[in-house]
Amino acid sequence: MPTRHAEPRGAARASPPGATAQRRRIGAAKLSAPPLRPGIVDRPVLLDLVMSASEAPVVLVSAPAGYGKTTLLSLWRSRDERPFGWLSLDATDNEPAALVAGLAAALDPILDLGDASPDDILPALVDACIERRRDFVLVLDDLHLVTERRCHTALGYLGERLPAGCQIALATRTDPPLPIASWRAHGRLAEVRVAELSLGVAEARAVLAAAGVRPPDEQVAQLVERTEGWPAAIYLAALSIRDRPHAEDFVERFAGTSRHVADFLSEDVLARQPEDVITFLLHTCLLDELTAPRCNALTGRSDADEMLRALERSNLFVVPLDEERRAYRYHHLFGQYLRAELARREPELVPELRRRAGRAGRRRQPSRELSDAERRILRLLATDLSLREIGRELYLSTNTVKTHTRAIYRKLGVSSRSDAVKAGAPPGGSPG
Repeated sequence: MPTRHAEPRGAARASPPGATAQRRRIGAAKLSAPPLRPGIVDRPVLLDLVMSASEAPVVLVSAPAGYGKTTLLSLWRSRDERPFGWLSLDATDNEPAALVAGLAAALDPILDLGDASPDDILPALVDACIERRRDFVLVLDDLHLVTERRCHTALGYLGERLPAGCQIALATRTDPPLPIASWRAHGRLAEVRVAELSLGVAEARAVLAAAGVRPPDEQVAQLVERTEGWPAAIYLAALSIRDRPHAEDFVERFAGTSRHVADFLSEDVLARQPEDVITFLLHTCLLDELTAPRCNALTGRSDADEMLRALERSNLFVVPLDEERRAYRYHHLFGQYLRAELARREPELVPELRRRAGRAGRRRQPSRELSDAERRILRLLATDLSLREIGRELYLSTNTVKTHTRAIYRKLGVSSRSDAVKAGAPPGGSPG
């Protein structure tokens, strides 16, 4: 007989009605995976990555809006033989008793929790996982909407105690305050982030084709470069291209100020931020490299280092330029959108911010000295190899290649692969 697990300190001690009654109260919509829309593009490499991580009790899918987090989990659900519980979170779940009731309701069809729900519902859930010996995946979608500390305590308790074969998948726009570093170090965590969710040329071509658009390969590659593989932007570009006779002109001009992209960023990203974050974003968007001293110089703040780390944790379209997290930049489309928004909201401030940015830039010129690894990668950037193929050629992970590539861009003062190749090439020669 399994030992009763102690209830986590600080978590909910709830006495909700039984799990079956909870399912009736919560409703089918919150407990059902959203249907895969027609024409959805398969992502076999990404699915293999997720499904091969079955030994990790916690799967964290963390990325900004529009990166296909929910779609990935729905695709996973359609391929995995294990039963899936699903809970789409909203503001009503930002309370421990409500969250725990939702967990019980989502797992009831799998674990047959019945109506006899004990007061210590979380230990009872863990015991049921062990006693029933049924493998499953529990998806919690939109976890960023849950901010209450005791809710995170409850989820941490569950993540620490799930038995082998059982997994909890967390889809979120911001990294939750869970023991992520500890789980990572002990092999209890699998992570899917922007680097994995970004589309390559072949996947972008499939997205465009599903939307009825088939531009030449060079235009697809150009679109991937301009969007940095952001799936939502590529899909929104497809909608715009579909209605235009000259797709090549549109791709060349596609930017964060394009109507569909700007509307998405306004409604789904900027409008959800507190006022101090919006001000920081707008007042630093003229910088091509975000460092704490330069951001402090533009904003008059003294805590830019803390703010930049918070933006990264919140997946607010900031890209680290080094492993030490001392320098960042905005995603190209997001930066373009922010600059247009700054000109619209505070046009009188733009000249002064430009002067401050110029002074801050003169104080710290970017270094052009590339490391040996960066020079090897730069040589291969001049070929047709993808970043994944470059990694295989150099025996590096794709993430490591991406980190080095960002460092190359920063040191050469460029923002695209083609510009890096040109800037790194000696007169009349090849890079490196």
